[in-house]
Amino acid sequence: MGRVLRMRKRKKKNPKPDLYKNSTLEYVELVKWMKELGWKPTCKLVSSYFQNTGRGMIAKENIFAGSTIAKIPYRLLITVKTVLESKIGWIFSRHKFFTTQQVLSVFLVWERHLGEFSTWNKYINCLPKTFSCPAYCNNIDWLPSNLKEKTKDIQNNILKTYHAVVNIIDKKKCDHCNTFLSSIFAYEMYSWAWCIVSTRAVYLCPSTILQSYVLLSDENNLALAPYIDFFNHNCCAEVKAYIVESEGIYQIETLIPFSKNSEIFINYGPLSNDRLFIDYGFIIPSNIQDIVSFSYDNVLDAVNEIIPSNKYINEYRCRFLKEKKLFTDVSCHADGLSWDCQALIFVFSCPPDVKIEEIKRSIFSNKFKNHSWDIICRVVKVIINKKLNEYEKESSELMIKHGEITKMYGECFTFVRGLLGEHIKLLNKCALSLETEKK
Repeated sequence: MGRVLRMRKRKKKNPKPDLYKNSTLEYVELVKWMKELGWKPTCKLVSSYFQNTGRGMIAKENIFAGSTIAKIPYRLLITVKTVLESKIGWIFSRHKFFTTQQVLSVFLVWERHLGEFSTWNKYINCLPKTFSCPAYCNNIDWLPSNLKEKTKDIQNNILKTYHAVVNIIDKKKCDHCNTFLSSIFAYEMYSWAWCIVSTRAVYLCPSTILQSYVLLSDENNLALAPYIDFFNHNCCAEVKAYIVESEGIYQIETLIPFSKNSEIFINYGPLSNDRLFIDYGFIIPSNIQDIVSFSYDNVLDAVNEIIPSNKYINEYRCRFLKEKKLFTDVSCHADGLSWDCQALIFVFSCPPDVKIEEIKRSIFSNKFKNHSWDIICRVVKVIINKKLNEYEKESSELMIKHGEITKMYGECFTFVRGLLGEHIKLLNKCALSLETEKK
């Protein structure tokens, strides 16, 4: 048997994974368009669909640590500068302050309206039409209380920035189709665009190439990067993303290897499941960055339950806590408690006659005496039990509403239930960790 025949037989026995066939026409058209504008792939990757993560990127070859997985020229980045140089840039020439996300959102609505006449049409066609992040839900009454509050704040911000734009474009018409801009910039379209920027923008260190002459109320550090938004996040991925000004590119380098036929991941940062769900619309099971946050009242109520006499926290202790920013990260993770949480409980649980200097010494020594640690563990146990009851109750209430919610917000509902389940799992792990530590 000749070598060619043997190779053909081997290919029949071991065909290429169907994953390679999952690339959409939109992705193919996007890559073709980018190549026409001078973009070149840095390694053999292709878009595919994955059961656990949805749309993503698969390696068609082994990718080694230190490999550049994407290089995007400046001219293919959508930045504030891009918007100001476009036909819709006049909106932001007024002497008003805008946010970077607001500017990019307006641009997306405009370019989507232009359709095939848009320079960015191939990119716009690749963008999702709907989202699983809660900010995109019309009705948020079914969300658990803490998620509802955060989502309401985001939706209020979207509405506020939308009205600021509408007030500027009022009674003006599109020079492309003579339609009133107020009809083109409907709230539904603006909300869609806002979620695109929220879930897909990359963060850049502001540099001279991104300078723009517009009044921004925040830092000019966001850009939309075609092709890069096909990569999914993984908390274990290690990447280095940066601008190479001498070459005029934004690039991402992987610091870990990926084997052929595996999904290529990037890392959005050390984000908890709460943050991932609120900002991006998904969660990661057993996320190593996950935490459950406790409020000031959660801690104070639990301390009062263990030590009823400590109902008053004097102003010196409160001032000390604020100065040292010990309210910043009051939370627990799978391995135990954050330092802020430990310190806060310790300060709250110290008897009134203990002087602030003594409290400071104990905290800055980075270790608590056995008696103090025992009280901290007892207080946290109370907090954890209350949180578990709260999450289990919310999970049960969601199941009662299951039918009516899944019809409209199926994927979002699934992630909310998953998020509550992850919180319950984390709290139980934390409780077990503290019991082990006490022994």
